[in-house]
Amino acid sequence: MSDTRRWLASYDPRVPADLDIPDIPFTQLAEAIFREVPGATAWHFLGARGTFGELDADSRRFARYLADAGCHPGDVVAICLPNV
Repeated sequence: MSDTRRWLASYDPRVPADLDIPDIPFTQLAEAIFREVPGATAWHFLGARGTFGELDADSRRFARYLADAGCHPGDVVAICLPNV
């Protein structure tokens, strides 16, 4: 292992060290995942879980809230969350 990538030793064995990232917008990749595996777990935190379908619905609801609040494409929105 390269000395410059020592963190790889802490990776779970199922997590690859390198990934092939498709040359498509993130939104296109996310929408494909939402369609293909809506019932799969998207996140897990402190015993709570959420599916990709729920994440899709929640993100659309948040986008609607921002639009209703007067945000437009290109506006900058900050979200402050704890670093966990």
